[in-house]
Amino acid sequence: MSSTASDLPPYLQSFVLPYDTVEPARSGVLDLYLPASTPAPAVLMVHGGPVPRDRLVRPPDWPAYRGYGALLAQAGLVGGMFEHGFVD
Repeated sequence: MSSTASDLPPYLQSFVLPYDTVEPARSGVLDLYLPASTPAPAVLMVHGGPVPRDRLVRPPDWPAYRGYGALLAQAGLVGGMFEHGFVD
């Protein structure tokens, strides 16, 4: 049986807005979604929590943060997402 989007946990379901993929530049725990031109203003995305320690897909790789990061970069802003230690 194949899985469908409804079989996925909410944090792994598709982002709700259309966007062109932007691969982040990863530097340690910080992912940067860079616009075509820099320097530029930045928006730092911070996940809530706590996030279970054993969750295989971490917040920086969740579709919502990747989608927001891409949209920020396409709007001319730097999107920053990091993994912080707020776990259960």
